Amino acid sequence: FDTSHEAFAGSMDAASLRLTKGESASLSSQLDAGRGGAWVSDKIPFAYDYADGDTDLSRGYDYGPEDFTLHAHGTRMAALAAANGATYRGAAPQAQLVVAKVVSNGASGARDADLLAALDDAMVIKPDVVSVAFMADRDLSGNASALYEQVFERLADAGVSVDAPAGDSGRSEWRAHERDLGAVGAPGSYSSVLAVAAVGAVAGGGQEGYKPLAASSWGPTPDMRLKPEIAAPGWDVRAPVPGNEVRDLDGTGEASAQVAGVAALVRQRLAADPMAAAMSEAERSALVTNFLMGTAHPIVDADAKDGAYWSPRWVGAGMVDALAATTSSVYPAVVGAANPSRPKAELGESTSGWTFQVQLTNLSDTAHTYTLGGQALSESISGVLYTRHSTNWTGKGIDLTFSEDSVTVPAASSATVTVTVNPRAEFTSFATEQTPNGTFVEGAVSFTSADGQPDLTVPYLGFYGAGGDTPIFDSPVYGEETIGTSAMTFHG
Repeated sequence: FDTSHEAFAGSMDAASLRLTKGESASLSSQLDAGRGGAWVSDKIPFAYDYADGDTDLSRGYDYGPEDFTLHAHGTRMAALAAANGATYRGAAPQAQLVVAKVVSNGASGARDADLLAALDDAMVIKPDVVSVAFMADRDLSGNASALYEQVFERLADAGVSVDAPAGDSGRSEWRAHERDLGAVGAPGSYSSVLAVAAVGAVAGGGQEGYKPLAASSWGPTPDMRLKPEIAAPGWDVRAPVPGNEVRDLDGTGEASAQVAGVAALVRQRLAADPMAAAMSEAERSALVTNFLMGTAHPIVDADAKDGAYWSPRWVGAGMVDALAATTSSVYPAVVGAANPSRPKAELGESTSGWTFQVQLTNLSDTAHTYTLGGQALSESISGVLYTRHSTNWTGKGIDLTFSEDSVTVPAASSATVTVTVNPRAEFTSFATEQTPNGTFVEGAVSFTSADGQPDLTVPYLGFYGAGGDTPIFDSPVYGEETIGTSAMTFHG
């Protein structure tokens, strides 16, 4: 991490600092592993190398193309979240940075002991947002997974918002009778961590607009939770790297860092909102993800003739919107959800349809009205393979209906609407013929403001079929016909 980079050299508003130099020194003395942490500047009030036990975060900056990404990672992620330099600014330029380096000099990955030590100290420092810049392909296993999940749950309970990359595993070609397509990595797969997907940075630009990054990992999790949960630019993202330089790189790490910056802006907004004044830090932290996901925009697939969105299993609720997340007076939540701070409906398996309720809560002193709409999707099939594109079945095979066409949310109060997703004969015939082991039904419910408020979105995910219908073993990649027999004759 290049703490001397120009990207972190801008002036800070002294009146809004969370940690002064004196407070940083006092806090450092209360830490365990990070007791030797150093104050660098008002921008970086705490920095420590947990892997090597010192305050030299530089790694020497002696790197070639093959390991550039690893060595530049910390500088890039911090800059995307909160740079305040003269020529480069991150999502939250006035946010302070607590820097914890967890990869030893010369190493290619982090040790559990160093990661856990840094996370343990975060419980004492209590930053508003923790952006986890590491990920494991798919998920950790056994005791390790349970331990990390517990750590992140403790951070959330302490009022710390946590996000992480969804992963860069992408998705290979899948046959239409397969089900387990998810590859979201840990810790993004954990319930208390917001998993971030990567998409193109400029709508209509040379990167195919907001098309998802091919390497961005798909969900859901094995227990049918919708991951990733939100998306941000992660394709050819230009950001600072050590040595006062900038480079273009791809990845869900770049996307998650920007969401962390936007999360800091939402925290700042809630801290100043009189309607949130009586809330605990944990309650305000939970609302951050309600606003982030609830104001995200579903992303239209430019190649789809029916205006279909990209799958929520690839981009979650859609593209993060910093302005909407920091100005919306209303936020959505799914009634009865395991995690009320995640406005998403995880509906499980069925062949007869699904019903769920969305509650809209208004923090302002003015009533707000929304018109309901949305899409019901299922992944398109070409031959025997899923295509990654979706078919919009709304009104043409799947009915998406609401208890009311519009809803008014009273001032400082809530309103609830009921959503029903009902497969009809056209879709069931398609599913029976093309996906005999079942297929995902997914989409988004939209709340379009009638009075100038940001629009709201709630993604949903169901599985048409039953888990018991899915074969234990995957089929051969080239089909059953490729399996044959041969005869061998032995002599001697």
